[in-house]
Amino acid sequence: MRDIFNDALNAPPGQLAEVLISRAARGDGGEIPDEVRARLDRLIDAPGKQGLLARVRLAADLPYLFDRAQMGEVAAHTALRLVVAGCRGHLVGA
Repeated sequence: MRDIFNDALNAPPGQLAEVLISRAARGDGGEIPDEVRARLDRLIDAPGKQGLLARVRLAADLPYLFDRAQMGEVAAHTALRLVVAGCRGHLVGA
């Protein structure tokens, strides 16, 4: 059985998710910039295995996104979208 988290860390969608989280963290601690949020939204909505790998990688930073959500509506929106995608079974590949 493969470890999907390690797959996500090494796959381009997971690496892109990591870059976007890093870009969001470089800010002033306020809202996630609109450009970064738009890209996160596209990753969360991506179909197939590539989308799954992106969501798995983003899920590792869900505590950070929720922490940012306390600071603004945009981060809350991004964190909530990731949770909802996971609840639909996309996060676990169902």
